[in-house]
Amino acid sequence: MKKFLSLFLTVLMLVSTITIGVSAANSSYTDTKTHWASDCIESWSGYGVIKGYDGKFSPDRSMTRGEFAVVLDRILKYQTAAENVFKDLKQDFYTDAILKLNKSQVMKGDGDTVRPNATITREESAVMLCRALGIAEESTISKNFSDKSKVSSWATGFINAMVNSGLLNGSDGKLNPQKPITRAEVVKILDNAVVPVLTAGERTNISTNKIVVISASGVTIKDSYLGGKVIVTQGVTEGQVSLSNTRLMGKFTVDNARTGFVKLEDCIVSDGAVLKNSAVVNNGSVVDNTAKPTEPEEDKETDDKKTEETEKDNNNSSGGGGGGGGGDTPTTTKYTITFNSNGGSTVASQTVNSGSKVATPVVPTKANYSFTGWYTDSACKNKYNFDTKVTKSFTLYAGWEEVKVPCTVSFDTDGGSTVASQTVNKGSKVIAPAQPTKANHSFTGWYTDSACKNKYNFDTAVTTSFTLYAGWEEVESFVVSFDTDGGSEVSSQILYSGSKATRPADPTKDEYIFVNWYKDSALSTVYNFNTTVTSDITIYAKWKKVHTVTFVNLDTDMNQIDDDFVQRVEDGKKATEPGFKDVSGYQNTGWYTDESFTEEYSFKQTVNDDITLYGQWVNIAEHNEEPIEKLRSIIDGLDDCIADTATFPFAEMIEILEEVQDCIDDAVNKAIDEDVLLNEDFINKNFGGRINAVSYMTEALNDIPVENYPDGYMVEDGLELEDFFFVDIESKLGYENVQYILNFFGQGGRI
Repeated sequence: MKKFLSLFLTVLMLVSTITIGVSAANSSYTDTKTHWASDCIESWSGYGVIKGYDGKFSPDRSMTRGEFAVVLDRILKYQTAAENVFKDLKQDFYTDAILKLNKSQVMKGDGDTVRPNATITREESAVMLCRALGIAEESTISKNFSDKSKVSSWATGFINAMVNSGLLNGSDGKLNPQKPITRAEVVKILDNAVVPVLTAGERTNISTNKIVVISASGVTIKDSYLGGKVIVTQGVTEGQVSLSNTRLMGKFTVDNARTGFVKLEDCIVSDGAVLKNSAVVNNGSVVDNTAKPTEPEEDKETDDKKTEETEKDNNNSSGGGGGGGGGDTPTTTKYTITFNSNGGSTVASQTVNSGSKVATPVVPTKANYSFTGWYTDSACKNKYNFDTKVTKSFTLYAGWEEVKVPCTVSFDTDGGSTVASQTVNKGSKVIAPAQPTKANHSFTGWYTDSACKNKYNFDTAVTTSFTLYAGWEEVESFVVSFDTDGGSEVSSQILYSGSKATRPADPTKDEYIFVNWYKDSALSTVYNFNTTVTSDITIYAKWKKVHTVTFVNLDTDMNQIDDDFVQRVEDGKKATEPGFKDVSGYQNTGWYTDESFTEEYSFKQTVNDDITLYGQWVNIAEHNEEPIEKLRSIIDGLDDCIADTATFPFAEMIEILEEVQDCIDDAVNKAIDEDVLLNEDFINKNFGGRINAVSYMTEALNDIPVENYPDGYMVEDGLELEDFFFVDIESKLGYENVQYILNFFGQGGRI
């Protein structure tokens, strides 16, 4: 037994998505695309059970008794017809179906009449469907309906059964038993009740609690869970019907005079009994789960490793402890696994033995979504593993991913301003567009019909492409025009009585600045946009002249050293002098009206025309080249003196140092006079080595005993020669200039 169950459950876990019956057609009818029963209509039309005409299905049209008979016959495929005893049944498309249903006691008629062209009522259709599917009458009803007393006595038991099984729900607390049933209502009830198997072929992994009707030869069902009744009909005229590795939870019925053509192999019934290699030969019920089938003794489980509450031992014997009195009777705990399809098609729950595995159900469907799997949590984060053994009841949740189906929504403005169409994904909503305009008309809204009777609700989800129509109401209107006096164009506005003009964006005009809008052409009164418009008017733009001041950056050789820039200055106003602009290696010495830098511009004067100003930029290195070259020549002359350290020509060295001092003095004064800084990079590059020579010389001078100093250079104790020397320089150049030069030489205040 355990070996069989393992094999069965392993096969049952295999995912193999199939379509039961014939695939539904794709949007077959023009009048069902937005209908509440559109999915059911497409499915059952695809099965070939119920059809439309001339591209339409007419879902809300009542169905006749003859038409309903044809529908049931296409599902059950009855083979034998009764003799025609009905005086009102002539030869027509429904005649054969009515006589077949009469033979099977599904459609009995009323004496010698059967009323084929009369509309069929809700209670009549319920009775016929119950008879066809073998649904027995019930004496009580599970719901209370305000009009249940109106149900005919001959229909009460069947109506009770339909309501109790969830196949008939009523509307607004009423059954409406005498009301004609529509074509859409018929397919909805069929879809709730039946899974039709109408063509040959193999089906796997069916999971359903509906009634499975097999009406075709050569049908094989494997690895499935059938929670409801199974009916093999007269439509199986040849070949076999085989079921294997399938759990059968309802009654299995063969309504067929043929023998030996139904095979059940390794099929488990509701209480765990296994039918192994059973050839079903009789006509009638072969598996009735209202009984309690007993598992064969040799197949009973004896595993001592039992999960919690899975198998309970009943150890109490009727005797008092003899050796062979009572025995252990195993009881299997069962759990219910429900499937929440999250808005998708219904998936039947499963009853699973403890320690067994959940059968992978048929993949649900949901309009505009693709299925991503079954999850253990409602947020669909944790995917369920169907190889897991069941130890409790639980719910699995269907995961979905939206499939975007684009729809085009067009806007017909009926002579108004154009409104662009929108592409909206199916299931999304249209964005209300800006209101169109139309001369002498007031916009009243968007409508679904060209007569503008039905206003569109923009909170409605889009299901297909369509057109919306603009509604208008004729009213008095006025035109507001804008005179921009040569500026950029501003569109006129059409206003209705009592409205106000909207201030437009400021226009533009070359060489002018926009000031404001004026109500008169003399530009004396500013227009007030809070004024109610009562006639056609023109509003005028006022401008102020502006001039362009262009700044050009040149060096002393008239070469451009940086990008030009401009200022826009209102006529009669002053230009703003640019702040210091950092140009590496250069310094600005002023702005001029000519390229020769002869006429310096004064920023105190007003601008009355476009002008160009030229900035003179001096190369700092070249500007200081002459005094620095002189300084280099003097310092180079120190080399010979430094070489003769034994007989230092002290007086000559002092003289040379004083020349260096004069040279530095000249360079600094020139820089100060012309407001140009010495170029630090240039000095470091050209004098780095010679600075060290000056340093060596001063160090040598410091080594001379004080008593050997020449007259005039005697100093106080503790004051070195270089201190005395630079004090002397400082007296000539000033402290700040000396520090500036010394810092260039990198001596921290000393050469």
